[in-house]
Amino acid sequence: MGYETVVREGGLQVRYICALLMLASVVLLAACEQDRVSTPPLHTVEIYEVGRAIMQRERTFLGRVVPADLTRVSFRIPGKIDHLAVQAGQRVDQGQILAQI
Repeated sequence: MGYETVVREGGLQVRYICALLMLASVVLLAACEQDRVSTPPLHTVEIYEVGRAIMQRERTFLGRVVPADLTRVSFRIPGKIDHLAVQAGQRVDQGQILAQI
């Protein structure tokens, strides 16, 4: 049995295998040639428009504001104040001149 006999008997099978090999090589070569850059998936973003509040959340309270620490200041000599050296709410040190009469 020679080569020609094998080709004639299995000619259809050989042609089928050759066709499959050719098709596979074309697909593989086509896949190798393409350089595709994959883009990252896009994120879905929801947008809301903020408007004016429907309910008004404003409240009014009556009261009086007083400091937590209140210190009374007095002078040894009576008279009118000529010069006030500090302002309301300002921190002072011991011995600092507050006012002159």
